[in-house]
Amino acid sequence: MKISGMNLRKKKELMEVSRTYFLDILERMYEHVTYYNNMSPFPIYDTEYVNDLKELIEKMKETKEEYNDLPVYFCTHCKSLHIEVDEQNNDICHRCGAVNEIAKLANIEEYNNKYSKIWE
Repeated sequence: MKISGMNLRKKKELMEVSRTYFLDILERMYEHVTYYNNMSPFPIYDTEYVNDLKELIEKMKETKEEYNDLPVYFCTHCKSLHIEVDEQNNDICHRCGAVNEIAKLANIEEYNNKYSKIWE
């Protein structure tokens, strides 16, 4: 069974990506934007964006917290992790459209153990 064009194994692999992987991506992105800003007569990328990117990288290097240990919020109806907060601080599930119907688990491993069978 496919979920949004992605099979269960691939979805689990994406959820288990560590902090170092994201840090590597951010560092490559920072190198890219600084290179092209230095090569052009006028900055292509906004300098505030470049500075924010650099600050984020430094902040991630300082923190030792793994993202797999952070709490997970999910929709109580469809068990989706795609929850976003709107301007009025409502939690909206982008899969089923439920509003303020979320639950919290301690980490992503607990979520996978409890709800991985739903996606098969």
